[in-house]
Amino acid sequence: MMPGMVYMTPSGFKLRIEKHPGAPSWRIIGTRGEGTVCHKPCTVSGGGKSEISKSLRDYMLYGPIFVADADKDLELVDQIFRKDYFSRWKPEAAAERNYAGRSSRPLLSPQRSLGSLIKLLTPSSEYTDEYNAWLNSIPSYIYPIVFIIKRFHRPEWGDNWREHFGVDIVNGFPGMN
Repeated sequence: MMPGMVYMTPSGFKLRIEKHPGAPSWRIIGTRGEGTVCHKPCTVSGGGKSEISKSLRDYMLYGPIFVADADKDLELVDQIFRKDYFSRWKPEAAAERNYAGRSSRPLLSPQRSLGSLIKLLTPSSEYTDEYNAWLNSIPSYIYPIVFIIKRFHRPEWGDNWREHFGVDIVNGFPGMN
């Protein structure tokens, strides 16, 4: 597949490759050949009719991720990656899902998607109060660091993700200005 070329399958599915707007990687973009019908019956002003036709790219932010104290923040990220998450479930939620005796997939495992990681790190009524309190204790700027490491992590790295991520030197200090 060549950048700039658009390939169309017999079903009308289009494929193209483009450079990520905020990262050095490339990605394959697929477009279905049929439209999605959205009906918003509200006709009052301010009802959100125009919002459903806007691109989500307007709401995405690209750019650097800032850290407060690189060593401390990456240690917290490492604790998040190493934590056993099976105990997060309330007993009734674990029983309903038939999770008795099973362990949780590691966060950096290829078997756990980025979406699954986001859900895991989002408070839920199915999680214990202690687990939700722990999630709420994590500084909000740590989550993007966790998500970007998960996004770019390669299985061959194993648990050695720190060798592949670091911070820039700003005004002579690591990641600080």
